[in-house]
Amino acid sequence: MANRYLMAVDAGTGSVRAVLFNEDGAQLSCVQREWTHAEDPRYPGSMDFDWVHNWELASECIRGAIARAGVDAGDIAAVSTTCMREGIVLYDEAGEEIWACANVDARSDDEVGQLIRMDPELEKEIYRESGQTYAL
Repeated sequence: MANRYLMAVDAGTGSVRAVLFNEDGAQLSCVQREWTHAEDPRYPGSMDFDWVHNWELASECIRGAIARAGVDAGDIAAVSTTCMREGIVLYDEAGEEIWACANVDARSDDEVGQLIRMDPELEKEIYRESGQTYAL
């Protein structure tokens, strides 16, 4: 029986990484690439994604982790992913990316302030229902 492996891909706010494990949970390789997110000058504190570049970095990490471990990609039994909490990517009808931003994008500060002034208890109610708080 061929060896089987598990891969985890984590897309965080400051970097993306791919980690490969054997079935016993021993880490075989890890490849990480830092990334940055451009600020839209109209919105101080905003963080726009360069979706195409970020995908290239993630793919580089995945290929690199497989190569570094010296395993056959076909022997990877499962892949798990994590990402930036409330980061978001919007797509059009054709599946093309329209816009994306990180979980720490600050362009909603004005709206959050308005919601707090309108109802100081609303965030608690939203959290009870959804497990989410207002945007950072």
